[in-house]
Parts: sequence; C-alpha cells; structure tokens
Amino acid sequence: MAINRETLLFVHEKITHFEAEMEQFEQNGQVIARRTLRIIRIVLIILALVIAIIFFRIITLTDDFTNALDSMVSMYTKFEKMSVDMDKITQNVVKMSHNVKGIPEISDNMGQMTANVGQMSSDVNAMTRNVVEMDRDMVQIDHTVVDMTNRFSHLTHTVHGMRYNVEQMSGPVRMMTGRPSAPPP
Repeated sequence: MAINRETLLFVHEKITHFEAEMEQFEQNGQVIARRTLRIIRIVLIILALVIAIIFFRIITLTDDFTNALDSMVSMYTKFEKMSVDMDKITQNVVKMSHNVKGIPEISDNMGQMTANVGQMSSDVNAMTRNVVEMDRDMVQIDHTVVDMTNRFSHLTHTVHGMRYNVEQMSGPVRMMTGRPSAPPP
C-alpha cells in the first residue's frame, strides 16, 4: 500500500489543525491562570488588611477596657473609703445626738446617706463584674481571630495546591508546544 500525496496532505492538514487547537487551548489556559492568580492575590491582600484592622481594633478595645477597669477599681476604692468615712461620721453624729438631744433627725439622714453609699459601693461591684465579663468576651474574640488566621493560612495552602495542580495539568500542553514550564511557587 503506497502512501500518496493526497494522504500525506490530509494527515499534514489534520496535524496542523490539531496543533492550532492545542495552541489556542494553551493560550486560554494561560489567560485563565493569570486572572485566577490576580484574583487570589487581591483576595489575600484584602484578607490581610481586614485581619490587621481587626487586630488593631481589638488591641485598642482591650486598652480601653483596661483603662475603664482601672478607673472603676479606683472608683470602687474611693467609694469604699468614702463608705468607711461615712460610717465614722455616722458614729460621731450618733455620739453628738446623745449629747445634743435636738439633732435626732440629722442622725437619721446620715444613716440614710450611709445606706446610699453602701448601695453605690454594691453597684460599683456589679459594674466591676460586668467589666470582667466583657474582658472574658474580649479573650473569646481574640481566640476567634486566631482561629480565622489559621483558616486563612489553610486557604493560602489550598490555593498554592490549586496552582500546583494547574501547573501539572498544563504540563503536557507545554511539552507538546515546546514551551518551558512556569517556575514553581
């Protein structure tokens, strides 16, 4: 069986057509790979900025809560001292009322003031407990941010794996066209 010129031309035409299709396929793959890489980089940059902003806000909020807690502790100490002073004043007024029979009303008022200051001290204690609970919530937020950071790290690793897979899939096409492979990440 002899191969004639028409057969050779037919085979040559089919191979040329196949080669053109493969070049088009490779070009499309490279365009998709570049766009995907750009999108991934932009998303990672945005995520990094968001994490930095959240971290900065948490640090600022923690500092503000620490300052507020310090102020409340100082207020509590001052109220406690004021309560002790009010108790002393009440005791002195009671002594004065024994000496001066005309001042029982003042003693009653001082007792009420002592009760009010005691209530204020109790309220400051409740506020301190609330701030401690808020501090615990901040620690929980901090743990959540660390968890988000770990998830983003895993996402980055997965994206690098996808890039490697795309490189592996485009290897046969590059080999057929004689183009070198892209450098590893």
